[in-house]
Amino acid sequence: MNPDEDRQRDFRAGREIHRLSKRFHRRMEANGQKHLLTDVSITNTRIICYLYEHQQQDVFQKDLETAFGTTRSTASKVLQLMEQKGLIQRLPVKQDARLKKLVLTERSLELHRRLRQNADEMENRLLSGFTAEEQKQLMSYLERMQRNLD
Repeated sequence: MNPDEDRQRDFRAGREIHRLSKRFHRRMEANGQKHLLTDVSITNTRIICYLYEHQQQDVFQKDLETAFGTTRSTASKVLQLMEQKGLIQRLPVKQDARLKKLVLTERSLELHRRLRQNADEMENRLLSGFTAEEQKQLMSYLERMQRNLD
């Protein structure tokens, strides 16, 4: 094997992972546009998913700032728009009326259901043709790659 072939092979895994990631995201967005209304941004969907996963606890703007690494002003603007779109409500909490917890609306719960369905379809498509053992191996490899980057 000549040095050029060695260099190409050295970056092949990263290049293929990048290509797969891009293709995956394009497909998710294309599928999402069929299911979701056009006024819901990717950021909105991430916040909806976060709030859905944390429904059993009170979530405040500060929690989102921390979770997503955003500034107070950015979070405030995004949440105001989401409130205007009917995706969230800000409700006062008993212990401190100044604090407003973030709650999903029926509209955002329906959007989350559709997002989950879209994600499940994509997961099934990605893993189509893989045996259970191959899926387990793949996850093991991906986890090892993640650890290698840490």
